[in-house]
Amino acid sequence: MRMPGEQELLAAAEPVFSDGERVLFGELMEFVSRRLEGAEESGRRILHGGPTPESATERELHAFLRDCWDALDGLGRLINVALAGAFPDVGLYPSDRMTRQCTLYTVRRALRADPDAACHPVSEWLWAETRDRPDAAYERLSFLHNLSVFVPLRLTRDGMLPGCEDVPPAVRRLVRPCSVQRCSVGEGVADVLEWLRGFAGRCCELLAESLRERA
Repeated sequence: MRMPGEQELLAAAEPVFSDGERVLFGELMEFVSRRLEGAEESGRRILHGGPTPESATERELHAFLRDCWDALDGLGRLINVALAGAFPDVGLYPSDRMTRQCTLYTVRRALRADPDAACHPVSEWLWAETRDRPDAAYERLSFLHNLSVFVPLRLTRDGMLPGCEDVPPAVRRLVRPCSVQRCSVGEGVADVLEWLRGFAGRCCELLAESLRERA
């Protein structure tokens, strides 16, 4: 899937950014769209690929989670570029000096730490969606992705996506405590995809509104 609202966001960025910033912003948007497409393709294979060995499903899930999380970090970098000019002193990266440390979380933290930036609609929405009132699908994505960073993601004995209590005690200390429960692979993947589409679309809407106000 393409990123919802990407054309409207590009149009809003046109009068605000320099030539170089417009090129970078477009490339960052293309990255997000490709990661969303990758997640959707992996999800389709998981949901509609027919019976497959458990190990194959686990490998596909790993790719699915990686693309989902890369899309979120890509959205974080879009927020960084879009708001750096409005809040030059809050710790966001200048557009020409972003590093791999520019992620959804670092952008959220920088915006939240400044009283003015914390009140911006994008900052308030980002904090609510990923910290204060997170959707269950986001909590599942966060838990499973964080787990997959350290160890192979394994389905439960009955072929379900694991919950926090399914993680061995020796591994559990590597992930934040949470209330995520096990669920079917199909349910978990479908819910995460639906949430991610909505999250990306709303991010584009809010960024476009913010840029239009600065034009």
